[in-house]
Order: sequence, then structure tokens, then C-alpha cells
Amino acid sequence: MVDNIIPCFECEVKENIIYHHVVPRSLGGKKTIPLCQSCHDKVHRLKRFRNISISNLTKEGLQRAREKGVKLGSRDPEKSVKLMNIASVKAKKEFRSKMNPIINELRKNGCKTLKSFADRLNEMKMFTRTGKKWTPGSINNLIYNQ
Repeated sequence: MVDNIIPCFECEVKENIIYHHVVPRSLGGKKTIPLCQSCHDKVHRLKRFRNISISNLTKEGLQRAREKGVKLGSRDPEKSVKLMNIASVKAKKEFRSKMNPIINELRKNGCKTLKSFADRLNEMKMFTRTGKKWTPGSINNLIYNQ
């Protein structure tokens, strides 16, 4: 029989293995290491070893953040969403205003299809508002979706 259980990275126990993100996912971490429940509890500075849940870890992490003075959340989430939407619309309008003269110049220089606009802007190393390469669809949105 082949033993497929990966042991704990720290103590080599093969029971109750949890895959722990070395760099938290919220900070872009992707790689994990196997830890037993006991070692995982130690990593999260839990005082007593117990079965933990993501919910409990989240609550404890939020509490630690509050204790450090980190301001969490918004007192008025609906207002925050409205302000973000207003800012997004404003950014799109500003970007369109910046791109219109460039599009008009490309049109004068023979660009006729959405693909030709996209290809030319990519050759010029100009990117979309979100930093991506141009596609015919993104050109269509820029030109026709006011």
C-alpha cells in the first residue's frame, strides 16, 4: 500500500493536515504548506489547540486588527458604493477624453477596423485604462459606448 498522505511540514505528523498559505491569500499568496492542526494553531498564535474554522480565524484576525487601530469597513456601505461608481464613471470619461485625439489621429492615418485600431495602439505600447492590451472589443467600447 502506498502512503499518499503528505506529512506536516513542521513536525511530520500525518493526521489532520491543513494546507496553510505562507503568504495570506489576501496579500496574493498562492503557495501552501501542509501543517497538522497543532502546528497550524501555533502559526495563528492560538492559545489552546483546538479544531479551528475559517470563521473563527477571521473573527480573531479582525479583532487583532481592531486592537492595532486598523479601521475596518464603512459606516455607510451604500454611500461608499455610490462614491466608487461615481469615481469609476469619472475615470472612464477622463480616459476617453485622453484617447479621443489619439483615435482620431489613427483614423486620419488609415485605421478603419476595430482590429487595426487595437493592433496600432498595442504597437505603440499604449494600454487600456486597466493596463491591458487592446482588443477589437475594447476599442468598440471606447469609441461607441459613451
